[in-house]
Amino acid sequence: MIGSFLPGYLKLLLGTEPYIPNHPVGLQHRIAHFITFGMTTMLFLLTARKSPHEIVWAVAAFLLGCAIEVMQYLTGFSVVLEWWDVRDDFIATLSVFLVFGATHVIRYSKRP
Repeated sequence: MIGSFLPGYLKLLLGTEPYIPNHPVGLQHRIAHFITFGMTTMLFLLTARKSPHEIVWAVAAFLLGCAIEVMQYLTGFSVVLEWWDVRDDFIATLSVFLVFGATHVIRYSKRP
């Protein structure tokens, strides 16, 4: 997530190029978002003590991604609000939430 606020030349060194107008977003950049927000969501969900809290933590992970994208735009680190990054953050968060929920149900349904 800290990589979001790096200058463009450092993003290039990491393999996640900054947005270039009229060019498609690279696959490495999208994968970085999926991994970063998938892992963030998982860490948040692991702190939840009860199932209703899981929803709150998943929403918090997604809102963190939104806040980072808005801050990048407002501080000039991005020339546009990168809605596609918000979309990828949402997909990653939702995917982890659903898998976590499914494994959570399976894990606790086996109790005697």
